[in-house]
Amino acid sequence: MTLRQLVLSQSRDKNWNFYRKLRDLYAHGYIELKRGSDENFKYQVWQLTKKGFEYIVESLHVVLKENGFASENVFHDYLVTAFHVGEWMFVQPPQVELFSEQELRRNWPSNYPNWVPEIQVHRPDGYTLLKDGKNKKLIAIEVEISAKNFEIYQEVASFYDDMENITSVLWLVRSKSLMEKIQKAVYSRRGKRPGIHNFVLLEDFKKQFWNAKIIEGSEKGYSIHEYYCNIHCNIDYQISAILGNSDAFLTFLKPVKSPYGMKAYVDSVNARKAD
Repeated sequence: MTLRQLVLSQSRDKNWNFYRKLRDLYAHGYIELKRGSDENFKYQVWQLTKKGFEYIVESLHVVLKENGFASENVFHDYLVTAFHVGEWMFVQPPQVELFSEQELRRNWPSNYPNWVPEIQVHRPDGYTLLKDGKNKKLIAIEVEISAKNFEIYQEVASFYDDMENITSVLWLVRSKSLMEKIQKAVYSRRGKRPGIHNFVLLEDFKKQFWNAKIIEGSEKGYSIHEYYCNIHCNIDYQISAILGNSDAFLTFLKPVKSPYGMKAYVDSVNARKAD
């Protein structure tokens, strides 16, 4: 078996085991299934129930700033998870640390890791820390699927201009017109670092996942994978390169409750038969 076959086989096995555990949690009332669609894009996600949340809270051993578990916008949070975690859903490199919007929201700032900004003026959809030796790059994640008031984007632009420890902002936007509105707000502030704002279109992301290209910003022309793994951090290991181009990750954006019928699952079965 080649390295590619081995890695894909292991990732698909994990995928199947994951679905099996989800079914068990669902049967016992710890999670529920949420379905929806957005401009002909169907999605369904698993969400904690009150029973599931109460069980988890007991094991945290921390006092939360805010109790809560339900999503206010399922489609937005679904995209945030896919955009933020991306290729690292199976294998997270040791050079990478993630901190989600839910962690920012539910925890007291005193409980944040020391690399996460404690300032509450603006809360992004997550942070990614990339470590390359002694060098560290802090990336803020922003997912915009509906337009806000221009003044709000001006405030966001001012926040990022002042936060010099944030290296770059990676935006996922629904349309070019929304991107242009955000860019206009950025430049209206006459900030020192307008180029730190990099944009990916939602339509490109749906089709290509982390192979989607950045269409505007200082890293224009690079894919999300290249943006993280080649530019900001030397994550140069063979397994990452293999997984970055596999179909296994695209299944994250497909509305299925079990792996049956997914290309990744079918390929896995056929590979076992061939062996």
